[in-house]
Order: sequence, then structure tokens, then C-alpha cells
Amino acid sequence: MNGWIKLHRQLLDSEIFAHPIGLKIWVWCLLKASQKKRFLPLKIGKGIITIEVGIGGFIFGRFKAEDELGIDGSTIYKWIKKFEEKEMINIKSNNQYSIITICNWECYQSNEEEKEQQRSSQVAAEEQQSSSSVAAEEHIQEGKESKKGKESKEGIKAVRKKFIAPTLIQVQDYFVENGYPKDLGTRAFKHYDVADWHDTNGKAVKNWQQKMNSVWFKPENKEVKKPKLYINDDDDSLIPTGKSI
Repeated sequence: MNGWIKLHRQLLDSEIFAHPIGLKIWVWCLLKASQKKRFLPLKIGKGIITIEVGIGGFIFGRFKAEDELGIDGSTIYKWIKKFEEKEMINIKSNNQYSIITICNWECYQSNEEEKEQQRSSQVAAEEQQSSSSVAAEEHIQEGKESKKGKESKEGIKAVRKKFIAPTLIQVQDYFVENGYPKDLGTRAFKHYDVADWHDTNGKAVKNWQQKMNSVWFKPENKEVKKPKLYINDDDDSLIPTGKSI
């Protein structure tokens, strides 16, 4: 058999874990359990019958269990009955065979990736159906409210494109913050304000900060800070700060 199984950490605190033989038999049961519903052939006497085994189930035979586990059959049977008493398994028996089914198999051994894929597919299908319904409704409304819709869109675009002219103080502060003279900011403000915020080409200014950056913020316009001067008490001369006397 291919694949793998999961073991919950609660097993560490169980009575089964405290007994090596019991633990071995329990893990064997988990490994024997079917991951999906199957139909298996079983030889009975000289004939063969087909048996349905559900998820988490397997056909149990005492002698075959002895061969696979290397444990005495009576010991295996004792532990199988203990598992049943603890409601870890269900046993369905007749005079020909027994089927053991692990309780809560799907809760502990289900494939989370498959579940997630199923949930994602379901959500995607619901979203697609919802989108189709919305698109159909919009198509119907579009014919009724075409003119009104166009006017609304044009109004929204006009609001988005509306330019708000800055104040003189805002422009001056912007120049000073970026290391340019305040009076240069005044010149720039007056240059555009007198033209109702249009440039020399007659184009409306859409972003005044961007216009200042591209036109006015040049290296040669940078404000040059003059060195501070202090008075020498000996000869009353003005000496630049940082120079030795």
C-alpha cells in the first residue's frame, strides 16, 4: 500500500503508547486502513467473493495478522477487543471474515490539501456565478441609465482632475524645506499665480510641487549659506567662523 498516515500527539498520553505491543498493533491497524472506498476480492473455500470496504476500514484475519506482526494471535485478539472497548475501532464480523473500521478516520487522516482545493474550487465557482449575475444586471441597467451614467463618470473625472492652487506661504515653505531661497519661492508663486497657474506654454499646472521640482529646483538656484562672523576683541576685525586667528 502507498501513501502515509498521521499520528496525533495525544497518542503519547494514551494507555496504548505505554505498551509496545499494543502500540505496534494499533499502528498496524492504521496502516492497513483504506484511504478510500474499495471493493476487494476474498477467497472463501473454493470460491471468491467481493467485499466492500469503506474509508478507514480493512479486512481482518487472525492468521494473516500473526504473519505480518510476528505476534501471537491471542495477544492480537486481546488488543483488538481493547481497541473496540475504547471505541477506537468498530468490528463487523460474520462466520467468514471480519471488517475493522477505524473510528473518526476522516477527522484525523483526511487530506487537508484536497479539502482546501475543494473549498477553493467551490468559492471560485460561486464567485464566477455571482460575477455573471452582476454583469447581466449591469448590462440591463446600462441601457436604461446610459446618459445618466456618462454624466456621473464625467463628473467624477472632473473632481479627480481639479487643481487646487497653493498659497504663497505653502510655496515659500516648500522651497525652504528643499534648500532653496524663500524669495525664489515668491518669484515662482507670482510667475504662475498671475497666469492663473498656467505655464509659459499655456498649459495648466496639474501638480505644482512637480512643476517646482522640474523648473525651479536647479543646482545654481540652491541657497548658499554664508559663514558666520564674530568679532576679535584684539583688533576688532571680522573673522569667519572656523578660521584660526
